[in-house]
Amino acid sequence: MINVLVKLKEKPNKKVLGLFEGCEINYAVLGQAAKLKLATKEVPYDIILLEGNGLDTLRTIKGADPRAEVVIIGKATAKAVESVKEGASAYFERPLDMKAFKNTVDHILELIRLRQETGKLENILSSKYTYHGIVGKNPQILEIKNFIRRIAPYYRAVTISGELGVGKEAVARAIHSEGLSPEDSFVVYDCSAVTEQTIERELFGVCPSQDGQNGEEASQGIFVEAGRGTVVLDNIEYLPQQAQGLLASIIKDGEFIRVGSGLRISAQCRVITLTEKDPAGDVLKGLLTPEFYECITDLSISLPPLRARKDDLLLLTRFFLKNQTEQTGKRISGASMPVQNLFMKYDWPGNVTELKELIERVAAATNDTFIGLDDLPKHFARLAEEDASSSLSLDDVIRGHIRMVYDLSRQNIDEAAEQLGIRPSALKKKLESYSLL
Repeated sequence: MINVLVKLKEKPNKKVLGLFEGCEINYAVLGQAAKLKLATKEVPYDIILLEGNGLDTLRTIKGADPRAEVVIIGKATAKAVESVKEGASAYFERPLDMKAFKNTVDHILELIRLRQETGKLENILSSKYTYHGIVGKNPQILEIKNFIRRIAPYYRAVTISGELGVGKEAVARAIHSEGLSPEDSFVVYDCSAVTEQTIERELFGVCPSQDGQNGEEASQGIFVEAGRGTVVLDNIEYLPQQAQGLLASIIKDGEFIRVGSGLRISAQCRVITLTEKDPAGDVLKGLLTPEFYECITDLSISLPPLRARKDDLLLLTRFFLKNQTEQTGKRISGASMPVQNLFMKYDWPGNVTELKELIERVAAATNDTFIGLDDLPKHFARLAEEDASSSLSLDDVIRGHIRMVYDLSRQNIDEAAEQLGIRPSALKKKLESYSLL
């Protein structure tokens, strides 16, 4: 439903209200009624019909929600240009030209309906391409999702590689969630953050005699305590060689002999190892024993950096924003087009983690409904200045818009053509010319 607020100094006639057919007229403020009331940081109206030359009111409305369509009925034509510059959708003088007014209302209503439909399609698209916290439609990401579905019930050990911040732990959690015992333990352990002695004690446990606790029960170690769950070892290249041998036994036989005890101890957990090294490269091979290297690299997943999957940027941005709005209660609908363009030009050295942390900081600080350029860190401002020296051609803009509508229509030519207002055959030719088919 499209919500409309009518605020006129004179009693609104039925002819004006009748133009908003099929809309919910929340209330009409007459004559000397109180000033326009805005919800805290929100405008619960799609269209606001406002009489007078109140630019301050217009700025307040657009500041609370840039998407609100404000139509002003005023007296001085000189105010029209200024009002439109401040964000008004249209400006009319009294007496109203009802034909022109109707055409404008029809255009705005169609724009809002299209926006609402686009929002629904975006939600469908986000759901379709979100899998256990892994977000993306990039071919490499889709193949990784399929690989996870295939191996999750059967693996004993998997290695996930990729640059810092690409989401290795998220993929590990997806494998665990898709596995046979998703309700069991999921433990992440960083091998680079502790000493060799600490690693062996924490991972494999210790005997009472080693612990020096005079008969007190010793620690069982993470691999035993995890039961049939999953143990994730980050920075696996830092694992000491003796520990590598014990872990190889766990992967191959489901048991190990704890140092100093001589007893075989059962360990039924599954193991996922993470590394920034290339599993097929000489560096990782040189840091691991041959037996252990073979055990953990029999199954491996290599995650691409964010700069190699920029077609997922918009999906990821929406995903992180949705999480933030659920946590903070703020109404942040997305990133402005200039921000989206900058995101596409940026190389993201910190990968998905950098994007996630940026969205969290910006969403916490902003009071707007869309993330704007002013909300971004300074290095984005410098990138924007560099970008200002060059501009897209009209053909680039048209191509980008067609691609967006086509994707949001789930690549249904008939549906996309209807949204664009052209024939399906014409759209098909355009898609072919842009190499989008």
